[in-house]
Amino acid sequence: MPNTEFDYQSIELEQVTCPICNSADFEQLATVDRYHMGISTSGCRHCGLIMTNPRPVVTAMDNFYRYNYRDYYESVDVPDAAYIKKIQKDVRARYPTDCLERAGALENASRILDYGCGEGSLLRELATRHPQLTREAVELGETFRAFAREYGSCTVYPDLESMQATSQGNYDLIIVNHVLEHIMRPNQLLAELGKLLSEAGQIYIDVPAVEGYRSVASLHIGHMYHFSVHSLSALATTSGFRVESIKHHQPPNHPVSTHCFISRQTVKPYPADADSDDRETIWPNIRNIERNAWKFRITSSTMYKAVMYIPRRVAGLVSRKHT
Repeated sequence: MPNTEFDYQSIELEQVTCPICNSADFEQLATVDRYHMGISTSGCRHCGLIMTNPRPVVTAMDNFYRYNYRDYYESVDVPDAAYIKKIQKDVRARYPTDCLERAGALENASRILDYGCGEGSLLRELATRHPQLTREAVELGETFRAFAREYGSCTVYPDLESMQATSQGNYDLIIVNHVLEHIMRPNQLLAELGKLLSEAGQIYIDVPAVEGYRSVASLHIGHMYHFSVHSLSALATTSGFRVESIKHHQPPNHPVSTHCFISRQTVKPYPADADSDDRETIWPNIRNIERNAWKFRITSSTMYKAVMYIPRRVAGLVSRKHT
């Protein structure tokens, strides 16, 4: 558990409607999470989307990201070369760049936007391979934004509003790489980003795949939404996009994920009342995570780690003694 003063139980929560079908009819699937906060993971009975509900109000999450997020997820307040090496951010950046190149998304692109760029490793990789690109980004974290500006050698805005006020927009590619699951109103974000695309522009989205969840570690405060192929496709189409491609993949140092390309081309409306097999295939898995949460609590405890360390330490000493 991170050393932090953040107390989930003391913040204001609110019930929200589903961003896909606007239903307020939810079923609670789990009340366990990685950091033992008591987060409620629920499923929309209408379309099957899995999300945190009730959830913290926007101001509470803004404060969390401003003051506590790095304590839980990054362990640093100011990124540097050592951080990039330790977390292997450069390795992580090469993988999505490869994906974009294989899909041909960079062939005719001249302007790109990385929404939620972090410390800027992906921007740096793109600059190395495609120096002709005009690269811009949005990053909420002040210290990460400052580092990304230098490390990625590009313009980085503090939020979408300031970017819209000064940027030309008209992007050929917008990247939302392991960010959408954090957003409080993902449908609104996609709609706003869509206005910034060029006529033939695309948005590349990558999110953790809820189909691959196996333990409580996958449920935590940072992820408001848990997308399946079905629910991510539904969110895109109800936000005014056409899904060009979508599939599971395995990025390095990440869980099994789902990535897709969406465009503003002619959209086939999503039938919001269609049945989703997520309720039959994925909801039971989330309930099973709740039932087996005790295993995660044991294996993540300090005492368990200490006990498991002893035989490895003894084996190491024995091995060195006989060499």
